[in-house]
Amino acid sequence: MSMLEDSRFALTVVARLLDRIDGDLGLSFARTLIEAALHPGLSVNELAERMSVPQQTASRHVAVLQGRYELPSAI
Repeated sequence: MSMLEDSRFALTVVARLLDRIDGDLGLSFARTLIEAALHPGLSVNELAERMSVPQQTASRHVAVLQGRYELPSAI
C-alpha cells in the first residue's frame, strides 16, 4: 500500500468515526477522539497535555464520548 493509499485509508477511518459523533459536539471532541485513537491507553492527564487543554476539559470530553456525560442543551 502506498503512502497516499495509507493516508486515504486513515482519513476514511477518521471520517467514519466522526460520523458516529453527534454533529453538535464540535472540533474539540473530534480532536479528543483522534488523539485517543492514535494513542490507545493514554491517561486523561496525558491526553490533556497532548491537546494543550486543562485536565478537566479532557476528562469531560472523554466522558461525553463514552456517553457518561451529556452536554447542556442549547437554549
